[in-house]
Amino acid sequence: MSGSMFQSIGGLERVLDYHLQRHGVLASNVTNAETPRYRPKDLIFNDSMKKVQGLAGGDKGHIGVSSKTEANYTRVEYGPTSVDQNGVRVERAMARLTANKLRYNSSVEVLRRRLALIKYAASDR
Repeated sequence: MSGSMFQSIGGLERVLDYHLQRHGVLASNVTNAETPRYRPKDLIFNDSMKKVQGLAGGDKGHIGVSSKTEANYTRVEYGPTSVDQNGVRVERAMARLTANKLRYNSSVEVLRRRLALIKYAASDR
């Protein structure tokens, strides 16, 4: 039981790392919105990251986490959409940035609650 609690914290750590790295990539898209020939980028997580977030497999009420989960990200580029060959659409880039921030904040809250449960259990109540 205790091993699974600590494994889930490790999985949440990888989820937070992914969203932090993705935030940097998405922010660079907004920064380069006026740069000619700039191709917007994104980080996409693979199937093992989906398992960490509980999006694939496992019980419906539990987050499935494996300590052997590898955090592999795929960097993708989007093609040009304007005359100056810049592919950034500011509204879309800001929406992705905001959605990523919400996912990061949600993961922080889940981690905070997990740590509170461990603290409660350790306090012998």
